[in-house]
Amino acid sequence: MTDARLLERRFRTTDPMKPGTRLCRVCLSVVVLEPGFLETTVQYVYIRCPHCGGSFPIRHSDAQALMEQETEPS
Repeated sequence: MTDARLLERRFRTTDPMKPGTRLCRVCLSVVVLEPGFLETTVQYVYIRCPHCGGSFPIRHSDAQALMEQETEPS
């Protein structure tokens, strides 16, 4: 029996060093997380890439932080 390593489910390369950004999983461009690009379903929260129009899931904690950021007074 071979020794299988457990892989991290979240890829570290999709979390660029800049906070509040992700790499698009379709075109690999840097996407700034903004409330205007959020799409929600019953189970998942997606962000739509403004460059290619593709969408990919993000963590619920990131979506909640964006929604709180939107409701804070400037």
